[in-house]
Amino acid sequence: MNLQDVKIENFRGISFLHLPLDKLTVLIGENNTGKSTVLEAVKFVLNRSLGNQRGNQFTEYDFHLRDVNVTPQTAQPILITLHFAEENPDEWPDAIIQQMNEVIQLDSVGLNHIWLQAKGIFNPDTVSFETKWGFLNSSEEELILKNLTPINLISRFVPLLALRE
Repeated sequence: MNLQDVKIENFRGISFLHLPLDKLTVLIGENNTGKSTVLEAVKFVLNRSLGNQRGNQFTEYDFHLRDVNVTPQTAQPILITLHFAEENPDEWPDAIIQQMNEVIQLDSVGLNHIWLQAKGIFNPDTVSFETKWGFLNSSEEELILKNLTPINLISRFVPLLALRE
Protein backbone atom coordinates (compact mmCIF):
# COMPACT_ATOMS: atom_id res chain seq x y z
CA MET A 1 0.00 0.00 0.00
CA ASN A 2 1.71 3.15 -1.19
CA LEU A 3 1.00 6.66 -0.04
CA GLN A 4 0.22 8.44 -3.32
CA ASP A 5 -0.29 11.97 -2.11
CA VAL A 6 -0.81 14.16 0.93
CA LYS A 7 -3.18 17.09 1.13
CA ILE A 8 -2.70 19.56 4.00
CA GLU A 9 -4.98 22.50 4.72
CA ASN A 10 -4.62 25.06 7.52
CA PHE A 11 -1.99 23.14 9.50
CA ARG A 12 0.64 25.25 11.25
CA GLY A 13 2.49 27.28 8.60
CA ILE A 14 0.76 25.58 5.66
CA SER A 15 -2.43 27.13 4.35
CA PHE A 16 -2.72 24.61 1.47
CA LEU A 17 -0.44 21.94 0.05
CA HIS A 18 -1.14 19.06 -2.30
CA LEU A 19 1.99 16.92 -2.49
CA PRO A 20 2.09 13.99 -4.95
CA LEU A 21 4.53 11.29 -3.80
CA ASP A 22 6.65 8.63 -5.46
CA LYS A 23 7.88 5.39 -3.93
CA LEU A 24 10.79 7.42 -2.56
CA THR A 25 10.23 11.07 -1.82
CA VAL A 26 12.87 13.37 -0.37
CA LEU A 27 11.96 16.78 1.03
CA ILE A 28 14.79 19.26 0.55
CA GLY A 29 14.75 22.97 1.22
CA GLU A 30 15.88 25.87 3.33
CA ASN A 31 15.20 25.98 7.05
CA ASN A 32 11.69 27.02 8.08
CA THR A 33 10.03 26.18 4.73
CA GLY A 34 7.65 23.45 5.96
CA LYS A 35 9.55 20.18 5.46
CA SER A 36 9.10 19.13 9.08
CA THR A 37 5.48 20.28 9.08
CA VAL A 38 4.72 17.95 6.17
CA LEU A 39 6.34 15.04 8.01
CA GLU A 40 4.53 15.93 11.24
CA ALA A 41 1.21 16.00 9.39
CA VAL A 42 1.72 12.50 7.97
CA LYS A 43 2.98 11.23 11.31
CA PHE A 44 0.00 12.79 13.10
CA VAL A 45 -2.53 10.96 10.94
CA LEU A 46 -0.73 7.63 11.03
CA ASN A 47 -0.02 7.74 14.78
CA ARG A 48 -3.76 7.59 15.48
CA SER A 49 -3.92 4.28 13.71
CA LEU A 50 -0.78 3.08 15.49
CA GLY A 51 -2.72 3.12 18.73
CA ASN A 52 -1.11 6.31 20.03
CA GLN A 53 -4.39 8.01 20.87
CA ARG A 54 -3.29 9.90 23.96
CA GLY A 55 -1.90 13.27 23.00
CA ASN A 56 -2.87 12.74 19.38
CA GLN A 57 -5.28 15.66 19.16
CA PHE A 58 -4.88 18.95 17.36
CA THR A 59 -4.15 21.87 19.68
CA GLU A 60 -4.50 25.62 19.29
CA TYR A 61 -0.88 25.74 18.08
CA ASP A 62 -1.65 23.55 15.06
CA PHE A 63 -4.14 25.92 13.41
CA HIS A 64 -2.93 28.09 10.54
CA LEU A 65 -3.52 31.76 11.35
CA ARG A 66 -3.74 33.46 7.96
CA ASP A 67 -3.60 36.99 9.41
CA VAL A 68 -3.40 38.86 12.72
CA ASN A 69 -7.19 38.94 13.13
CA VAL A 70 -7.56 35.15 13.17
CA THR A 71 -7.37 33.14 16.38
CA PRO A 72 -7.21 29.35 16.68
CA GLN A 73 -10.89 29.48 17.70
CA THR A 74 -11.87 31.30 14.48
CA ALA A 75 -9.38 29.64 12.11
CA GLN A 76 -10.45 27.43 9.24
CA PRO A 77 -10.55 23.68 10.05
CA ILE A 78 -7.36 21.66 9.73
CA LEU A 79 -7.62 18.94 7.10
CA ILE A 80 -4.87 16.39 6.56
CA THR A 81 -5.73 13.75 3.98
CA LEU A 82 -3.56 10.77 3.09
CA HIS A 83 -4.33 9.00 -0.19
CA PHE A 84 -3.19 5.39 -0.56
CA ALA A 85 -3.52 3.57 -3.88
CA GLU A 86 -2.47 0.59 -5.90
CA GLU A 87 -0.15 1.14 -8.82
CA ASN A 88 -1.33 -2.04 -10.56
CA PRO A 89 -4.63 -3.94 -10.34
CA ASP A 90 -4.78 -6.66 -7.68
CA GLU A 91 -1.54 -5.41 -6.11
CA TRP A 92 -2.86 -5.28 -2.55
CA PRO A 93 -2.81 -8.55 -0.61
CA ASP A 94 -6.08 -10.24 0.33
CA ALA A 95 -5.55 -9.21 3.98
CA ILE A 96 -5.82 -5.53 3.02
CA ILE A 97 -8.83 -6.10 0.79
CA GLN A 98 -10.67 -8.12 3.43
CA GLN A 99 -9.87 -5.98 6.47
CA MET A 100 -10.20 -2.59 4.77
CA ASN A 101 -13.08 -3.50 2.45
CA GLU A 102 -15.45 -0.96 3.99
CA VAL A 103 -13.18 1.97 3.06
CA ILE A 104 -11.61 0.83 -0.22
CA GLN A 105 -12.74 2.76 -3.29
CA LEU A 106 -12.34 1.15 -6.72
CA ASP A 107 -11.59 3.42 -9.66
CA SER A 108 -12.60 3.00 -13.33
CA VAL A 109 -9.45 1.05 -14.24
CA GLY A 110 -9.72 -1.37 -11.31
CA LEU A 111 -7.23 0.20 -8.88
CA ASN A 112 -7.99 0.32 -5.16
CA HIS A 113 -7.79 3.60 -3.24
CA ILE A 114 -8.13 4.66 0.40
CA TRP A 115 -8.39 8.24 1.65
CA LEU A 116 -7.80 8.76 5.39
CA GLN A 117 -8.41 12.19 6.91
CA ALA A 118 -7.83 13.93 10.22
CA LYS A 119 -9.90 17.07 10.76
CA GLY A 120 -9.26 19.64 13.48
CA ILE A 121 -11.97 22.06 14.52
CA PHE A 122 -12.84 24.32 17.41
CA ASN A 123 -16.20 23.42 18.91
CA PRO A 124 -17.77 26.52 20.49
CA ASP A 125 -20.41 24.42 22.27
CA THR A 126 -17.80 22.52 24.28
CA VAL A 127 -15.22 25.34 24.06
CA SER A 128 -12.58 22.83 23.01
CA PHE A 129 -10.49 21.73 20.07
CA GLU A 130 -11.59 18.45 18.55
CA THR A 131 -9.97 16.00 16.19
CA LYS A 132 -12.14 13.82 13.99
CA TRP A 133 -10.95 10.84 11.97
CA GLY A 134 -12.58 9.48 8.88
CA PHE A 135 -12.28 7.85 5.51
CA LEU A 136 -13.37 9.62 2.33
CA ASN A 137 -14.65 8.55 -1.05
CA SER A 138 -13.10 9.79 -4.30
CA SER A 139 -15.29 12.91 -4.11
CA GLU A 140 -13.83 13.74 -0.68
CA GLU A 141 -17.10 12.99 1.11
CA GLU A 142 -16.87 11.19 4.45
CA LEU A 143 -17.77 7.51 4.42
CA ILE A 144 -20.20 6.32 7.07
CA LEU A 145 -18.57 3.30 8.72
CA LYS A 146 -20.23 0.47 10.61
CA ASN A 147 -17.23 0.36 12.96
CA LEU A 148 -13.89 2.14 13.43
CA THR A 149 -11.74 -0.94 12.89
CA PRO A 150 -10.20 0.34 9.59
CA ILE A 151 -8.71 3.39 11.37
CA ASN A 152 -6.94 1.08 13.80
CA LEU A 153 -5.83 -1.34 11.07
CA ILE A 154 -4.36 0.91 8.40
CA SER A 155 -0.94 1.22 10.07
CA ARG A 156 -0.44 -2.53 9.67
CA PHE A 157 -0.33 -2.02 5.94
CA VAL A 158 1.59 1.26 5.75
CA PRO A 159 5.34 1.28 6.29
CA LEU A 160 6.46 4.70 7.56
CA LEU A 161 10.07 5.82 7.53
CA ALA A 162 10.92 9.46 7.97
CA LEU A 163 14.53 10.54 8.04
CA ARG A 164 15.61 13.94 9.28
CA GLU A 165 18.94 15.66 9.41
